[in-house]
Amino acid sequence: MELKKHTKVQNVAGSLTTTVPAFVRDMLDLKKGDNLEWVINTKDETIKLTKKQ
Repeated sequence: MELKKHTKVQNVAGSLTTTVPAFVRDMLDLKKGDNLEWVINTKDETIKLTKKQ
């Protein structure tokens, strides 16, 4: 299954930030302080997001 969501990058205190879409938050049961691992493949331009325990 493929889900697609667009978010907008914002500038907050000199850092670029974006939101985690609600369906991702719910799917991963994210809470404030959780650790996320972002695996970025620059060749394929893909990102894998995992909640770390």
